[in-house]
Amino acid sequence: HHTMSSSPLTAAAASLSPSNRLRKSPRAHSSPQLSLSADTGRDSLESGVSSPQNSRENAGFLTPHTPNNEEFTEEDEFLSLTASKIVTAVRIRPFIKSHGENPKECAAKIRGKTLYLTKKDLERLFFLDHAFWSCNKRDRHFAGNAEVYGTLKPYLLDLAFSGCNSACIGFGESASGKTYSLIGTKADPGIMRRIVSDAIKRSNHVENKIFVHLAIMELHNNNLVDLISPSSSRPLKLKYDRTTKNVNIENLCRVPVSTEKEALSVLERALESRTHPTKSTLSNKAHTIFKLYITSVSKDRTKKAACITIADLAGSESWNQKNFDPQEGTEINKSLCALATVISMIHNRETSSPSKNKKKTFVPFRESKLTFLLQDNFQGASKTVILGTISPATSHFFESLCTLKFIAKTNCIQQKLTVNEEKDQTRLIQALRHEVKFLREQLNQKNELILELRGIIHDYYASDA
Repeated sequence: HHTMSSSPLTAAAASLSPSNRLRKSPRAHSSPQLSLSADTGRDSLESGVSSPQNSRENAGFLTPHTPNNEEFTEEDEFLSLTASKIVTAVRIRPFIKSHGENPKECAAKIRGKTLYLTKKDLERLFFLDHAFWSCNKRDRHFAGNAEVYGTLKPYLLDLAFSGCNSACIGFGESASGKTYSLIGTKADPGIMRRIVSDAIKRSNHVENKIFVHLAIMELHNNNLVDLISPSSSRPLKLKYDRTTKNVNIENLCRVPVSTEKEALSVLERALESRTHPTKSTLSNKAHTIFKLYITSVSKDRTKKAACITIADLAGSESWNQKNFDPQEGTEINKSLCALATVISMIHNRETSSPSKNKKKTFVPFRESKLTFLLQDNFQGASKTVILGTISPATSHFFESLCTLKFIAKTNCIQQKLTVNEEKDQTRLIQALRHEVKFLREQLNQKNELILELRGIIHDYYASDA
C-alpha cells in the first residue's frame, strides 16, 4: 500500500490552490456526456444511454469530439511548435499483473487531449497538449513508441535542425514506463534511439554540412558520471556561463558520429554502463541525461548549433519497497523534491499579478545538480516537452494524481525560443570594410564641395571690396 507521505512526488502537488484539490463528482456513467456507448463499448459523447456491457479493449479511451468549424491548419501546427510555453504530454502504460494490478479497475480515461482520473466518487480532469493511450495493444487508439515519437518529433528534432534547443523530460513514479518510452529496447526503440537514427539520416540528405555529437551521463548518488567514458579520472563539473547564460558541463565527452551504425553503437555502450538495481530492473536508480549536439554550416558559412536533451528521471523511492537502498533513495528523493520546488516557484512567478516584479523572484536551481542541469530547459531558450507516465490502475491513483499535478504546473511556464545562429565573420569584416571605404569617399566629396564653396564666397567678398 502506497501512501502520499511516502513519495516526494506529492511535494509538487501539496502547494496547489484549494480549487485544484480533489473534488467529489458523479460517476462517469451517470453523466450523459460520459455515458458508455452500447455498440463500441467506449465512452462516447454522442451516446446518451449507458450499456452494462463494458469492453476492456477501449474502456479507457473516450471519443474526442471536434466541431466541424474548428479544423487544425498548417499555420496552427507551426504556431504550436514555436509557442513559448512548455509542451505537456502524458502516456498511460499497460497493466502489470505481477504488481497485482487488476485490468478491470481502470482509473485513467482519455478524451482527445483531456485526461480523466477517477476513483470511486473522486474525479480529476487535466487538459494536456498530448495524451497517449498505451494500455492495451488491441485498442484501436493504442499508441506505441513509434506513435509517441512521431508526435513529439517536431518539437525536438525538427526545431533542432532549425537551430533551436529542445528537450524531452520524462517524469513519473517508478515502473510507470519512463525508460521504455524514452529509451525503449532494440526491438521497440524509444525516443532516444529513434532520434539518433533520424538525425544521422537527415544529415545525409541536406545541402548543409551537418556535424552530430553524442554525450550521455547519469546522476547517481549526487555524482555526475560520464557514461561514454566512465573510467575517466576527470569529474564532470557544472559551471554557469554569465556571458551566454547557459550551464556548461566541463570534461563531458562528446563523441562525433557520422553513420547510424556508429551512433547506435556508441549509445548502446553508454546505456550498458548505467547503474541498475541489484535484483529488479523495473526501477532506475539514477537520472540519465542524454545530449545530442547538431551543428549545421551552410554554403555562405552561416553556422547554426542546437542541443537536444533527453532526461530519464528516476522515480521516487519509498522506504517500504523492495530492494530499497537508503543512500540511493535519499539522493533520488532530494533531487526530485528540489525539482518540485523549482517548478512550484516558477509556477508562482508566472501566475503572479502583473504589478509584482517577477524578475526579483529567486528560483533555487543550484539547490540540486539535477535542477542545475535542467536550468536551461526550464528557464533558458529551449523548447521543452514534459512527458509524464502513469499507471492506469486504481491502486496507483494518488501517485498518478501527483504526477499529473506536477505536469499541470509546468504548463504555464513561458520560454523564449531563439535560433542559435552565427554569421561568417570574414564576410562581415569585408562588408564593413566596403562600407567604411564608401563613407570615406562620400566624406572626401563633401570636403571638396566645402572647399569649392569657400572659394566662391571668398571671391564674392573680394569683388565687393
